[in-house]
Amino acid sequence: MMKQFQVLIAEDDFRVSSIWREFTHQIPEFQVCAESRTGTDALQVLASHPIDLLIMDVYMPDLDGLQLLYEIRKQAMPLDVIVITAAKESSIVQRFFRMGVLDYITKPCTFERFKQSMDRFQDVHQLFKGSEVEQTQIDHLLSGGSQSHKSLCA
Repeated sequence: MMKQFQVLIAEDDFRVSSIWREFTHQIPEFQVCAESRTGTDALQVLASHPIDLLIMDVYMPDLDGLQLLYEIRKQAMPLDVIVITAAKESSIVQRFFRMGVLDYITKPCTFERFKQSMDRFQDVHQLFKGSEVEQTQIDHLLSGGSQSHKSLCA
């Protein structure tokens, strides 16, 4: 039996959260185990449940997405993060990538784009299951799966 990845959705709008929950339920390898409406609540869930993947918004009451991600990284929580948000400012997007998000999707988000991100999560998870990673695997991952990426190292 294949592992089911545990997902936390941190989104203050319950209607949007329900869309991400429905999208997630369409992908058998993932299970939404909790939904949070605030960053503080998300941290409490993360502290008490083993979560593999956090899907979060930038704009939330109390802690915003950057503050939440900062706390997650500060506490070295072993999980990946996908951001789905209306925030499109390049400075915000850049800060999230510098803090190690797996993906950043701007709203509105289609199921196809959502699934692409979930597939990427699974590819990354599979890659790191082994004890070593080959350069070609890293190149493939960094190119988004494109075969056109060439390694600069001989």
